[in-house]
Amino acid sequence: MSLIQNSKAELRKKIRTIHPENRIGKDQAINQFVFGLEEFINAKVVFLFNSIKDEPDTSCIIAKALEDKLVGVPSTNYDKIEFVLLNPQYCDNAQSALLVPDLVFVPCMAFDNQFNRLGRGLGWYDRFLKNLNSLKVGIAYSDYETINVFATDLDIPMDIIITDNGVLRPSTRRRS
Repeated sequence: MSLIQNSKAELRKKIRTIHPENRIGKDQAINQFVFGLEEFINAKVVFLFNSIKDEPDTSCIIAKALEDKLVGVPSTNYDKIEFVLLNPQYCDNAQSALLVPDLVFVPCMAFDNQFNRLGRGLGWYDRFLKNLNSLKVGIAYSDYETINVFATDLDIPMDIIITDNGVLRPSTRRRS
């Protein structure tokens, strides 16, 4: 295992130590920041992730988005990620295959001040995001910020990161 792979593995291990009971208030704060995000309010098509284990809970964000947006969630197939519409009644299969999201929400196991993210290590999101011109929004707990996630040339940085402490925009490194 290389030094970078080792460092990423250690970071993932550390992150898994955050207690679940500390997450409820953080999830609610993240939800409010997403709901107030102008880009989310104006979006017509959003791709979100279904939370697992140690990720911020996106179920309320998905429910809110379903009120007035086309919503896709990931489905993995071998080494590829595809997004499946949760509300396909608004668009046929041919149209849904051509949909380009306004926003893609991406889970961050960790992130750094360059808006690089640490994922689960399989590269699914990075391959999906590589040629996509949509706004890339990372969602993470503020506890997950670190000095360096050891990004490589294959890692795609986020445009915005939303945490329980606010909305971070890399161009000015400010909270909005």
